[in-house]
Amino acid sequence: PQLLLLDEPHAGLDAEGRAVLEEVIRSAPSEGRTVLLASHELDRSRALADREAVLAGGLVVRGGLLPVPAEPLGVAEPRTARLSDAKTEEVDEREEEVQAR
Repeated sequence: PQLLLLDEPHAGLDAEGRAVLEEVIRSAPSEGRTVLLASHELDRSRALADREAVLAGGLVVRGGLLPVPAEPLGVAEPRTARLSDAKTEEVDEREEEVQAR
């Protein structure tokens, strides 16, 4: 598939499983694939991502190319999304709208 949607992909995996998963994610762009992943494990997700969008209350509250400054968000459960090789103008526009509020 050209798009891989992964929700909490590291959940329940042992070290070997994480290594296999991370190789699949890292190799996807060179194979013409886009990976979108949602995770609470920000350190692991950021290590695999080239773009990030942080959601709170269903809205993008921060995002862009990584590294993104790790400032406190004031939200309990940020989510990270990997947006690679995909059109991300909508995310950027939404971020501008939220920041303007």
